[in-house]
Amino acid sequence: MIPQDAWNATYNQLELQLDRASFDTWLRHAVLLGVEEGVYIVGVHNSYAQDMLQHRLYRNVRRVLSDVLGQVTELRFDVSKEKPVVTHTQSNNETAPLFRFMQQQQSMPTLPETSESGQKPYDFADRMAAQDVIDCDLNPKLTFDRFIVNKSNQVVYEAALAVAE
Repeated sequence: MIPQDAWNATYNQLELQLDRASFDTWLRHAVLLGVEEGVYIVGVHNSYAQDMLQHRLYRNVRRVLSDVLGQVTELRFDVSKEKPVVTHTQSNNETAPLFRFMQQQQSMPTLPETSESGQKPYDFADRMAAQDVIDCDLNPKLTFDRFIVNKSNQVVYEAALAVAE
């Protein structure tokens, strides 16, 4: 994996895992400066952010980066005024599996909502062929047919089904 791609994935994961205030304060403008002897060097905007990341958030950032790379890795934070070369804000939306699947679905011809008898001629599960799910990297095991509904998740199930339909 290219170091910049690994950092982008790490950055996006940290944005989801950390609370908004912490992320915005310490990591919002962090950029990958390079990799030297296996150590990822991350540039931050001031020495206070550097100190906080090095001493308080180091474990979290290192754990996520190591998970992304699939191996334990080290990192270092340096003060840098460099502007990010690659924007981190979900720039890969069009390549994410769900977005690829949605693009495929948009290019499919639409079927009529009801037949002459007034019943739906198809079900959501019929519309999603197994091959479509495999082609777009969605997990075919995670379907509504396999979801176990009970009292505690009935509302969530119905809401998710309504959104999917």
